[in-house]
Amino acid sequence: MKKIIENIKGKNLVKKNIFYVPVDKVLIGFGGIGSFTLSNYNPYVCQVKELINNPEINYQNSLNKRIRNNIKKLIDNKEFGGLLGKDLQEELKEFVPKNIPKKIKNKENIIFIPYISWITAQSKSNELKQYIHGYSLGQEKFYPRKKDFQVLKKVYKSINKNGYKPDEYASINSSFIQGTLLKDGWDFKCHISSGRHRAAVLAALGYKEIPVIFYDNRKSMNKLRTCNYHHILDTNNTENWLAVKHGIYPEYFIKKLFHLHFKPEEKQKAEMLGIKQGDKNGN
Repeated sequence: MKKIIENIKGKNLVKKNIFYVPVDKVLIGFGGIGSFTLSNYNPYVCQVKELINNPEINYQNSLNKRIRNNIKKLIDNKEFGGLLGKDLQEELKEFVPKNIPKKIKNKENIIFIPYISWITAQSKSNELKQYIHGYSLGQEKFYPRKKDFQVLKKVYKSINKNGYKPDEYASINSSFIQGTLLKDGWDFKCHISSGRHRAAVLAALGYKEIPVIFYDNRKSMNKLRTCNYHHILDTNNTENWLAVKHGIYPEYFIKKLFHLHFKPEEKQKAEMLGIKQGDKNGN
Protein backbone atom coordinates (compact mmCIF):
# COMPACT_ATOMS: atom_id res chain seq x y z
CA MET A 1 0.00 0.00 0.00
CA LYS A 2 2.88 2.36 0.83
CA LYS A 3 4.31 2.02 -2.69
CA ILE A 4 0.91 2.77 -4.23
CA ILE A 5 0.55 5.95 -2.19
CA GLU A 6 4.07 6.93 -3.23
CA ASN A 7 3.05 6.36 -6.85
CA ILE A 8 0.25 8.86 -6.31
CA LYS A 9 2.92 11.35 -5.25
CA GLY A 10 1.85 11.48 -1.63
CA LYS A 11 4.87 13.66 -0.90
CA ASN A 12 3.19 16.48 -2.84
CA LEU A 13 0.18 16.79 -0.53
CA VAL A 14 -1.51 20.17 -0.62
CA LYS A 15 -3.44 19.38 2.55
CA LYS A 16 -3.92 16.23 4.59
CA ASN A 17 -5.40 13.36 2.55
CA ILE A 18 -5.17 15.19 -0.80
CA PHE A 19 -3.21 13.39 -3.50
CA TYR A 20 -2.27 14.14 -7.08
CA VAL A 21 -3.42 11.23 -9.25
CA PRO A 22 -2.17 10.78 -12.86
CA VAL A 23 -5.03 11.25 -15.34
CA ASP A 24 -4.57 7.76 -16.79
CA LYS A 25 -5.35 6.39 -13.33
CA VAL A 26 -8.55 8.41 -12.82
CA LEU A 27 -11.91 6.83 -13.67
CA ILE A 28 -15.31 8.44 -14.20
CA GLY A 29 -18.34 6.16 -14.10
CA PHE A 30 -21.20 6.70 -16.55
CA GLY A 31 -23.88 4.42 -15.11
CA GLY A 32 -25.04 1.93 -17.71
CA ILE A 33 -22.10 2.56 -20.06
CA GLY A 34 -19.46 1.76 -17.45
CA SER A 35 -16.26 3.74 -16.81
CA PHE A 36 -13.69 5.68 -18.82
CA THR A 37 -10.31 6.97 -17.68
CA LEU A 38 -9.62 10.66 -18.15
CA SER A 39 -6.91 9.91 -20.69
CA ASN A 40 -8.78 7.84 -23.27
CA TYR A 41 -12.16 8.36 -25.06
CA ASN A 42 -13.80 9.85 -21.96
CA PRO A 43 -17.15 11.38 -23.11
CA TYR A 44 -16.81 14.37 -20.77
CA VAL A 45 -13.19 15.10 -21.65
CA CYS A 46 -13.95 14.82 -25.37
CA GLN A 47 -16.91 17.17 -24.91
CA VAL A 48 -14.79 19.80 -23.17
CA LYS A 49 -12.19 19.60 -25.94
CA GLU A 50 -14.99 20.20 -28.44
CA LEU A 51 -16.01 23.29 -26.43
CA ILE A 52 -12.42 24.50 -26.45
CA ASN A 53 -12.26 24.25 -30.24
CA ASN A 54 -15.79 25.55 -30.75
CA PRO A 55 -16.97 27.69 -27.79
CA GLU A 56 -20.25 28.61 -29.50
CA ILE A 57 -21.45 25.05 -30.08
CA ASN A 58 -24.89 24.32 -28.62
CA TYR A 59 -26.14 21.13 -27.02
CA GLN A 60 -28.11 19.92 -30.05
CA ASN A 61 -24.94 19.87 -32.16
CA SER A 62 -22.65 18.60 -29.42
CA LEU A 63 -20.78 15.34 -28.99
CA ASN A 64 -22.78 14.55 -25.83
CA LYS A 65 -26.04 14.79 -27.77
CA ARG A 66 -24.63 12.51 -30.48
CA ILE A 67 -23.63 9.96 -27.83
CA ARG A 68 -27.15 10.02 -26.34
CA ASN A 69 -28.66 9.46 -29.78
CA ASN A 70 -26.34 6.49 -30.31
CA ILE A 71 -27.30 5.05 -26.92
CA LYS A 72 -30.97 5.28 -27.91
CA LYS A 73 -30.22 3.36 -31.10
CA LEU A 74 -28.37 0.69 -29.12
CA ILE A 75 -31.36 0.31 -26.81
CA ASP A 76 -33.89 0.20 -29.65
CA ASN A 77 -31.78 -2.38 -31.50
CA LYS A 78 -31.37 -4.52 -28.35
CA GLU A 79 -27.60 -3.97 -28.49
CA PHE A 80 -27.04 -1.88 -25.37
CA GLY A 81 -26.06 -4.91 -23.31
CA GLY A 82 -22.88 -5.15 -25.33
CA LEU A 83 -21.48 -2.19 -23.39
CA LEU A 84 -21.46 -4.22 -20.19
CA GLY A 85 -21.39 -7.72 -21.62
CA LYS A 86 -24.50 -9.79 -22.32
CA ASP A 87 -23.59 -12.45 -19.74
CA LEU A 88 -23.31 -9.79 -17.07
CA GLN A 89 -26.71 -8.40 -18.05
CA GLU A 90 -28.33 -11.76 -17.34
CA GLU A 91 -26.55 -12.12 -14.00
CA LEU A 92 -27.55 -8.63 -12.90
CA LYS A 93 -31.21 -9.60 -13.06
CA GLU A 94 -30.64 -12.16 -10.29
CA PHE A 95 -29.60 -9.50 -7.79
CA VAL A 96 -32.34 -6.94 -8.36
CA PRO A 97 -34.77 -6.78 -5.38
CA LYS A 98 -37.94 -8.71 -6.23
CA ASN A 99 -40.20 -5.69 -5.76
CA ILE A 100 -38.30 -3.59 -8.34
CA PRO A 101 -39.61 -5.28 -11.53
CA LYS A 102 -43.16 -4.89 -10.21
CA LYS A 103 -42.72 -1.10 -10.26
CA ILE A 104 -41.84 -1.03 -13.95
CA LYS A 105 -44.66 0.05 -16.24
CA ASN A 106 -42.83 -0.02 -19.55
CA LYS A 107 -41.15 -3.44 -19.61
CA GLU A 108 -39.92 -3.16 -23.17
CA ASN A 109 -36.17 -2.71 -23.57
CA ILE A 110 -35.54 -2.96 -19.84
CA ILE A 111 -31.81 -2.75 -19.18
CA PHE A 112 -30.35 -3.65 -15.82
CA ILE A 113 -27.16 -1.89 -14.75
CA PRO A 114 -24.80 -2.50 -11.81
CA TYR A 115 -26.27 -1.03 -8.62
CA ILE A 116 -25.29 2.63 -9.03
CA SER A 117 -23.89 2.98 -5.51
CA TRP A 118 -22.12 -0.39 -5.34
CA ILE A 119 -18.77 1.22 -4.51
CA THR A 120 -20.00 3.24 -1.53
CA ALA A 121 -23.23 1.39 -0.74
CA GLN A 122 -24.29 1.31 2.89
CA SER A 123 -27.64 -0.36 2.22
CA LYS A 124 -29.71 -1.91 -0.54
CA SER A 125 -32.02 0.61 -2.18
CA ASN A 126 -35.52 -0.02 -3.51
CA GLU A 127 -35.32 2.88 -5.97
CA LEU A 128 -35.68 1.98 -9.64
CA LYS A 129 -32.93 4.34 -10.75
CA GLN A 130 -30.38 2.38 -8.75
CA TYR A 131 -30.80 -0.72 -10.93
CA ILE A 132 -32.45 0.21 -14.22
CA HIS A 133 -31.02 2.24 -17.08
CA GLY A 134 -32.92 5.52 -17.26
CA TYR A 135 -34.04 5.36 -20.88
CA SER A 136 -35.90 2.10 -20.35
CA LEU A 137 -38.25 3.97 -18.02
CA GLY A 138 -38.95 6.64 -20.59
CA GLN A 139 -37.18 9.23 -18.41
CA GLU A 140 -33.97 9.42 -20.45
CA LYS A 141 -32.00 10.03 -17.25
CA PHE A 142 -28.74 8.51 -18.36
CA TYR A 143 -25.27 9.89 -19.01
CA PRO A 144 -24.24 12.09 -20.68
CA ARG A 145 -27.23 14.39 -20.13
CA LYS A 146 -28.04 17.88 -21.36
CA LYS A 147 -27.35 19.07 -17.83
CA ASP A 148 -23.86 17.58 -18.05
CA PHE A 149 -23.15 19.59 -21.20
CA GLN A 150 -24.26 22.78 -19.44
CA VAL A 151 -22.21 22.06 -16.32
CA LEU A 152 -19.11 21.16 -18.35
CA LYS A 153 -19.41 24.43 -20.28
CA LYS A 154 -19.80 26.47 -17.08
CA VAL A 155 -16.96 24.74 -15.25
CA TYR A 156 -14.66 25.00 -18.27
CA LYS A 157 -15.23 28.76 -18.57
CA SER A 158 -14.57 29.24 -14.85
CA ILE A 159 -11.37 27.16 -14.64
CA ASN A 160 -10.06 28.43 -17.96
CA LYS A 161 -10.46 32.02 -16.75
CA ASN A 162 -9.58 31.75 -13.06
CA GLY A 163 -7.57 28.52 -12.80
CA TYR A 164 -8.38 25.65 -10.44
CA LYS A 165 -8.03 26.81 -6.83
CA PRO A 166 -10.13 24.53 -4.60
CA ASP A 167 -7.98 25.24 -1.54
CA GLU A 168 -9.19 28.85 -1.54
CA TYR A 169 -12.78 27.88 -0.74
CA ALA A 170 -14.17 27.92 2.79
CA SER A 171 -14.42 24.14 3.09
CA ILE A 172 -11.50 22.32 1.54
CA ASN A 173 -13.23 18.96 2.02
CA SER A 174 -16.26 19.82 -0.12
CA SER A 175 -14.40 21.90 -2.71
CA PHE A 176 -11.89 19.23 -3.69
CA ILE A 177 -12.60 16.38 -6.07
CA GLN A 178 -13.30 13.21 -4.08
CA GLY A 179 -12.77 9.57 -4.94
CA THR A 180 -12.28 5.96 -3.95
CA LEU A 181 -8.98 4.17 -4.42
CA LEU A 182 -9.44 0.91 -6.33
CA LYS A 183 -6.52 -1.41 -5.58
CA ASP A 184 -5.68 -4.67 -7.34
CA GLY A 185 -2.31 -6.02 -6.29
CA TRP A 186 0.22 -3.27 -6.94
CA ASP A 187 -1.96 -1.57 -9.51
CA PHE A 188 -4.54 1.09 -8.69
CA LYS A 189 -7.17 3.43 -10.09
CA CYS A 190 -9.07 6.33 -8.58
CA HIS A 191 -12.85 6.25 -9.07
CA ILE A 192 -14.31 9.78 -8.84
CA SER A 193 -17.30 9.98 -6.50
CA SER A 194 -17.72 13.75 -6.50
CA GLY A 195 -16.34 16.29 -8.99
CA ARG A 196 -16.46 14.38 -12.29
CA HIS A 197 -17.04 17.55 -14.32
CA ARG A 198 -14.12 19.37 -12.71
CA ALA A 199 -11.85 16.37 -13.25
CA ALA A 200 -12.84 16.15 -16.92
CA VAL A 201 -12.21 19.86 -17.46
CA LEU A 202 -8.77 19.66 -15.85
CA ALA A 203 -7.83 16.71 -18.06
CA ALA A 204 -9.09 18.48 -21.20
CA LEU A 205 -7.04 21.56 -20.29
CA GLY A 206 -3.91 19.46 -20.17
CA TYR A 207 -3.49 18.78 -16.45
CA LYS A 208 -1.42 15.61 -16.00
CA GLU A 209 -2.58 15.01 -12.43
CA ILE A 210 -5.88 15.52 -10.58
CA PRO A 211 -5.94 16.58 -6.89
CA VAL A 212 -8.23 14.13 -5.08
CA ILE A 213 -9.37 13.52 -1.51
CA PHE A 214 -9.57 9.79 -0.79
CA TYR A 215 -10.91 10.02 2.73
CA ASP A 216 -12.67 12.35 5.11
CA ASN A 217 -14.22 11.45 8.45
CA ARG A 218 -16.84 14.19 8.62
CA LYS A 219 -20.40 12.93 9.07
CA SER A 220 -21.62 15.55 6.61
CA MET A 221 -19.73 13.73 3.83
CA ASN A 222 -22.68 11.33 3.72
CA LYS A 223 -24.77 14.12 2.20
CA LEU A 224 -22.22 14.50 -0.60
CA ARG A 225 -22.55 10.81 -1.55
CA THR A 226 -18.82 10.36 -1.11
CA CYS A 227 -16.84 7.52 0.35
CA ASN A 228 -16.14 8.46 3.95
CA TYR A 229 -16.60 4.84 4.97
CA HIS A 230 -14.90 3.22 2.02
CA HIS A 231 -11.96 5.15 0.68
CA ILE A 232 -10.16 2.00 -0.51
CA LEU A 233 -11.51 -1.06 -2.32
CA ASP A 234 -8.85 -3.76 -2.24
CA THR A 235 -9.37 -7.06 -4.08
CA ASN A 236 -7.53 -8.78 -1.23
CA ASN A 237 -10.42 -8.18 1.19
CA THR A 238 -13.62 -8.16 -0.84
CA GLU A 239 -15.47 -9.75 2.07
CA ASN A 240 -15.28 -6.38 3.85
CA TRP A 241 -16.64 -4.28 1.00
CA LEU A 242 -19.91 -2.59 1.94
CA ALA A 243 -21.81 -3.99 -1.06
CA VAL A 244 -20.87 -7.51 0.09
CA LYS A 245 -21.49 -6.93 3.81
CA HIS A 246 -24.93 -5.46 3.09
CA GLY A 247 -25.92 -8.32 0.79
CA ILE A 248 -26.15 -6.28 -2.41
CA TYR A 249 -23.81 -8.59 -4.33
CA PRO A 250 -21.90 -11.78 -3.45
CA GLU A 251 -18.08 -11.68 -3.51
CA TYR A 252 -17.65 -13.46 -6.84
CA PHE A 253 -19.95 -10.98 -8.58
CA ILE A 254 -18.56 -7.85 -6.93
CA LYS A 255 -15.15 -8.82 -8.30
CA LYS A 256 -16.63 -8.91 -11.81
CA LEU A 257 -17.98 -5.39 -11.35
CA PHE A 258 -14.66 -4.22 -9.95
CA HIS A 259 -12.71 -5.41 -12.97
CA LEU A 260 -15.37 -4.05 -15.33
CA HIS A 261 -14.49 -0.59 -14.00
CA PHE A 262 -10.85 -1.23 -13.21
CA LYS A 263 -9.97 -2.28 -16.76
CA PRO A 264 -12.69 -0.82 -18.98
CA GLU A 265 -12.74 -1.75 -22.67
CA GLU A 266 -12.67 1.91 -23.62
CA LYS A 267 -11.94 1.63 -27.33
CA GLN A 268 -14.69 -0.95 -27.89
CA LYS A 269 -17.23 1.10 -25.92
CA ALA A 270 -16.19 4.29 -27.70
CA GLU A 271 -16.91 2.68 -31.06
CA MET A 272 -20.37 1.59 -29.89
CA LEU A 273 -21.10 5.09 -28.61
CA GLY A 274 -19.87 6.73 -31.80
CA ILE A 275 -16.84 8.43 -30.21
CA LYS A 276 -14.23 8.76 -32.96
CA GLN A 277 -10.48 9.23 -32.84
CA GLY A 278 -10.92 12.90 -33.78
CA ASP A 279 -13.25 13.45 -30.82
CA LYS A 280 -10.32 12.80 -28.49
CA ASN A 281 -8.87 16.07 -29.77
CA GLY A 282 -12.18 17.91 -29.92
CA ASN A 283 -12.40 17.71 -33.73
